[in-house]
Amino acid sequence: MPIGQGQDGRPARTCSEAETLAHVLNHCASDIDAIRQRHDDAVEQIGSKIRSALGSAARHRPTTKKVVIPDLAVTFEEHAASARHSSLQLSHDHNTLKYQPIVAELRLKGWQVRTAAIVYGSLGSVQPSNINTYTEKLMLHKREARQLDLQLSGHCIRTSHCIWGWHCRRYREGRAPRVSGWGTSQARTRR
Repeated sequence: MPIGQGQDGRPARTCSEAETLAHVLNHCASDIDAIRQRHDDAVEQIGSKIRSALGSAARHRPTTKKVVIPDLAVTFEEHAASARHSSLQLSHDHNTLKYQPIVAELRLKGWQVRTAAIVYGSLGSVQPSNINTYTEKLMLHKREARQLDLQLSGHCIRTSHCIWGWHCRRYREGRAPRVSGWGTSQARTRR
């Protein structure tokens, strides 16, 4: 029986999609609030680290006409993070390319623009280029960048574990309750 299908061939549990780990941790409509919260919490952790590292003077200087457009993706790991066509690398490339129209427009207006794609796997994998993104584009010290990488990797692991647990718990709570003492009435009638 394929994963995500019940014995009658219909999709199982809480939505109509095949119930794969990738689907539940990254796309399932019934878990989308928790998936979005995992992302938002990671963005807040990155922002907090950058704000504390840069200080207020460096953040509020619009006259320098320099801007960095950071983007975070939490994706499911299909292949090893170091593989040429890993899902982490594909997400990195996609997040870099999707801002190119904005980059071009700002450059026409005289701005120096850089994109900063940051990618983590929902099971804790780390895109190898994250450290360079943190240190070269977002101006964090290497030690801060490593700490942030470890912190966010752990965050993705913990929250993905919670998402999976909520998903399974919702399924268990939605099933018909088990009949308690099923064998006891039969045992009594045999006596």
